[in-house]
Amino acid sequence: MKFELVGLLYVLAIAAIAAGPVARFTGYGAAEFYIISILGLISLGYLARKKVR
Repeated sequence: MKFELVGLLYVLAIAAIAAGPVARFTGYGAAEFYIISILGLISLGYLARKKVR
């Protein structure tokens, strides 16, 4: 169960990282989506760091 949750969090973090550039390309307001991308990148770094420990 815990392994599946971590995998889901990785997928969500990667999707959040991709949201910014995709939104900018499609013409939506970029500021909010880039904030989401940055939060996704921070989350991915946190998960990777937590996995190393």
